[in-house]
Amino acid sequence: ISLIFVSLLIFSYIKFHLKLKKYHELQVNMLVKVKRIINKIGIPKLVILVESEKPIALCYGFFKPKIYLSTGLVDLLTDCQLEAVILHELHHFRNRHMLLSVI
Repeated sequence: ISLIFVSLLIFSYIKFHLKLKKYHELQVNMLVKVKRIINKIGIPKLVILVESEKPIALCYGFFKPKIYLSTGLVDLLTDCQLEAVILHELHHFRNRHMLLSVI
Protein backbone atom coordinates (compact mmCIF):
# COMPACT_ATOMS: atom_id res chain seq x y z
CA ILE A 1 0.00 0.00 0.00
CA SER A 2 2.78 2.44 0.84
CA LEU A 3 4.44 1.71 -2.52
CA ILE A 4 1.20 2.60 -4.28
CA PHE A 5 0.89 5.78 -2.23
CA VAL A 6 4.48 6.84 -2.98
CA SER A 7 4.01 6.03 -6.69
CA LEU A 8 0.85 8.15 -6.85
CA LEU A 9 2.59 10.97 -5.01
CA ILE A 10 5.52 10.95 -7.41
CA PHE A 11 3.19 10.78 -10.41
CA SER A 12 1.17 13.74 -9.10
CA TYR A 13 4.32 15.74 -8.51
CA ILE A 14 5.63 15.10 -12.03
CA LYS A 15 2.26 15.82 -13.63
CA PHE A 16 1.91 19.13 -11.78
CA HIS A 17 5.51 20.10 -12.51
CA LEU A 18 4.98 19.55 -16.24
CA LYS A 19 1.79 21.63 -16.20
CA LEU A 20 3.55 24.44 -14.39
CA LYS A 21 6.35 24.49 -16.96
CA LYS A 22 3.77 25.05 -19.71
CA TYR A 23 3.05 28.51 -18.37
CA HIS A 24 5.25 31.17 -19.81
CA GLU A 25 7.35 32.71 -17.05
CA LEU A 26 7.28 36.47 -16.96
CA GLN A 27 9.96 38.80 -15.65
CA VAL A 28 9.23 40.21 -12.20
CA ASN A 29 9.78 43.76 -13.42
CA MET A 30 6.81 43.48 -15.82
CA LEU A 31 4.41 44.18 -12.99
CA VAL A 32 5.47 47.15 -10.90
CA LYS A 33 2.86 46.30 -8.29
CA VAL A 34 4.42 42.92 -7.53
CA LYS A 35 7.99 44.19 -7.68
CA ARG A 36 7.23 46.92 -5.15
CA ILE A 37 5.65 44.44 -2.72
CA ILE A 38 8.31 41.74 -2.96
CA ASN A 39 11.09 44.32 -2.57
CA LYS A 40 9.30 45.72 0.50
CA ILE A 41 9.17 42.22 2.00
CA GLY A 42 12.72 41.49 0.86
CA ILE A 43 12.19 38.39 -1.28
CA PRO A 44 12.73 39.47 -4.93
CA LYS A 45 14.29 36.16 -6.01
CA LEU A 46 11.61 33.93 -4.51
CA VAL A 47 8.61 35.08 -6.53
CA ILE A 48 7.87 33.82 -10.04
CA LEU A 49 5.04 35.29 -12.09
CA VAL A 50 3.24 33.02 -14.50
CA GLU A 51 0.84 34.06 -17.21
CA SER A 52 -2.61 32.72 -16.46
CA GLU A 53 -6.07 34.23 -16.22
CA LYS A 54 -6.80 31.97 -13.25
CA PRO A 55 -6.02 33.40 -9.80
CA ILE A 56 -3.18 31.17 -8.60
CA ALA A 57 -0.83 31.51 -5.64
CA LEU A 58 1.28 28.64 -4.38
CA CYS A 59 4.59 27.69 -2.92
CA TYR A 60 6.07 24.90 -5.01
CA GLY A 61 9.31 22.96 -5.19
CA PHE A 62 11.18 20.54 -2.96
CA PHE A 63 14.81 21.44 -3.53
CA LYS A 64 14.50 25.06 -4.67
CA PRO A 65 11.01 26.17 -3.66
CA LYS A 66 9.56 29.35 -5.13
CA ILE A 67 6.38 31.32 -4.70
CA TYR A 68 4.30 31.32 -7.89
CA LEU A 69 1.73 34.02 -8.60
CA SER A 70 -0.44 34.26 -11.68
CA THR A 71 -1.09 37.45 -13.59
CA GLY A 72 -4.81 36.83 -13.08
CA LEU A 73 -4.32 36.96 -9.31
CA VAL A 74 -2.26 40.14 -9.49
CA ASP A 75 -4.94 41.85 -11.58
CA LEU A 76 -7.67 40.73 -9.22
CA LEU A 77 -6.22 41.82 -5.86
CA THR A 78 -5.45 45.17 -4.30
CA ASP A 79 -1.90 45.89 -3.11
CA CYS A 80 -2.79 45.04 0.50
CA GLN A 81 -4.51 41.80 -0.48
CA LEU A 82 -1.61 40.78 -2.72
CA GLU A 83 0.87 41.48 0.06
CA ALA A 84 -1.18 39.29 2.41
CA VAL A 85 -1.20 36.45 -0.15
CA ILE A 86 2.57 36.72 -0.65
CA LEU A 87 3.16 36.73 3.11
CA HIS A 88 0.91 33.69 3.45
CA GLU A 89 2.90 31.80 0.81
CA LEU A 90 6.15 32.99 2.40
CA HIS A 91 4.98 31.37 5.64
CA HIS A 92 4.62 28.06 3.78
CA PHE A 93 8.09 28.57 2.27
CA ARG A 94 9.81 29.33 5.56
CA ASN A 95 8.16 26.43 7.38
CA ARG A 96 8.84 23.97 4.53
CA HIS A 97 5.19 22.96 4.27
CA MET A 98 5.88 21.61 0.77
CA LEU A 99 7.91 18.83 2.35
CA LEU A 100 5.40 18.21 5.12
CA SER A 101 2.60 17.63 2.61
CA VAL A 102 4.57 14.69 1.21
CA ILE A 103 5.01 13.04 4.60
